[in-house]
Amino acid sequence: MGNSLDYAPPTTRDGKLAVKLTKEDIRESDEHWATSLIRYVLGDTPFEKSMDNYVTTVWNFVHKPQILYHSDGYYVFRFASVADREEVMQADQYTYHNKPFMLRNLEASYLTQNV
Repeated sequence: MGNSLDYAPPTTRDGKLAVKLTKEDIRESDEHWATSLIRYVLGDTPFEKSMDNYVTTVWNFVHKPQILYHSDGYYVFRFASVADREEVMQADQYTYHNKPFMLRNLEASYLTQNV
C-alpha cells in the first residue's frame, strides 16, 4: 500500500538546521533532470503563455517539453528524451524578441556540489 517514507532528521550546523543528502539522493535527482535545460533571456522575463507559444513554434521539431517557470525569472524545460534536449541545444542560437536566449543543461548536482 504505497511507498514507505524514509526520514533523516536534520542536524544543526552553525546554528542552522541542515539536512544531509546522500549520493543516492543526488543520483536520483540527476536522473530525473537529465533531459532538462535551464533558460534565461537577457534583459527580459517572458510571460508563461508567451514562452509556451515560443516553444511550440520554434522547437516544433521535438516533442514539446514540460515548461517550468521560476519566480527568479528563468525557465526549466524538461524534454521527453536526452536526444530531444540535444537537438534543441545544437539546432540554432536562439533569441527572444531580439534578446539573447541563454540555454544550458540542468544538472541537480550543480545545486549540491558540496555533498
